[in-house]
Amino acid sequence: ELRGHRIKERVESCGDTVKEREESCGDTVKEREESGGDTVKEHEESCGDTVKEHEESGVVAVKEREGSSGGTVKEREESSGGTVKEREETGWAAAKVREESSGGTVKEREESGGDAVNEHEESGGDAEEEREESGWTIEKEREESGGDTVKEREECSGDAVREREESGGDAVKEREESGGDTVKEREESGGDTVKEREESGGDTVKEREESGGDAVKEREESGGDTVKESEESGGDTVKELKESGGDTVKEREKSGGDSGKEREKSGGDTVKEREESGGDT
Repeated sequence: ELRGHRIKERVESCGDTVKEREESCGDTVKEREESGGDTVKEHEESCGDTVKEHEESGVVAVKEREGSSGGTVKEREESSGGTVKEREETGWAAAKVREESSGGTVKEREESGGDAVNEHEESGGDAEEEREESGWTIEKEREESGGDTVKEREECSGDAVREREESGGDAVKEREESGGDTVKEREESGGDTVKEREESGGDTVKEREESGGDAVKEREESGGDTVKESEESGGDTVKELKESGGDTVKEREKSGGDSGKEREKSGGDTVKEREESGGDT
């Protein structure tokens, strides 16, 4: 043509039509209308990239770009309204970005170290990352809309660990061990550490390391009793048992070797019983 373009049109024997245009800027455009009703455009740009655009009969548009750096990008606009980008980078990483019609964004990357990362920005405002590491570990990290951050790890030993940094400044770890127990560990803003274990027998154990240096264990047994055990900084050990009958029993093992029991009965009486080191009661 007069403006510097050259157009070739070929009608092939299989029923396809091929148009080839060499534009004045150095680009080459090929357009193929295939017999299946599809349309293919191929564009070799002056910067060295190649772009393929495929409009399929199912109202799906696919673009594939081979960049000059050696990466390949595919972009698909699906009929459901989603957009998918897939990039095969030179570092052997494959990344997929999906913008779903519900407003969520999904990123999936297989990194060169053998890891797989999924990142999902959900419509509710949460962001979730899932990483399958080469050491057979699966990590999920979710930033919730309330401002909390939750990490969930399935370790190679078979345990599942959840770590939550709450908006109040506390850190909570929850571990489901392979033996069937569940352990929660909370580092409170006051400097205390609380562990709560739900054992397979149905008991619940709380262990608190207070800022004063004491250690407190509280066990809610399956029989309905509650046991508190405190190792005080003076070296004594105190057990407090709230029995199902309504009584309260305190047992103190002093550093001198004596053992003392104090029972507050439901009738209002108080009984002290001491087993001394000499064997007397």
